[in-house]
Amino acid sequence: MRKIEFRIWIKGINKMYYPQDLHSQIALSFDGKVRNYALLNANNFDNSKLILMQFTGLKDMNGKEIYEGDIFNSPAGIKFYVFWWKDGWYYNNTRDLPEHPIGRLSEIAKDWKIIGNIYENPELIK
Repeated sequence: MRKIEFRIWIKGINKMYYPQDLHSQIALSFDGKVRNYALLNANNFDNSKLILMQFTGLKDMNGKEIYEGDIFNSPAGIKFYVFWWKDGWYYNNTRDLPEHPIGRLSEIAKDWKIIGNIYENPELIK
């Protein structure tokens, strides 16, 4: 069975929460199209500050889990980012934002290394 996990970036606080952090702090639901989320025990929290990223089910060359928004460094030194498009996980050159797929993530994931993500390391997409 496929493991479905998420991580969350909180804008303003600029902090990433991973699955192990979420169990007692954040409740998540995923309906296939719309990602709904809410912080538990936080009546006045602005949920529009949360950015939800799904685990792709794949790992990089070092065994690190790959999430939506992660950035890879190719063997040629070109940077790529991960995103969902139509029917699967794809990658694209960081210079070609917004989403425009170059190829399927499953074709390169195990051979490339994650060097960051678009939220914690915005300098990597410049």
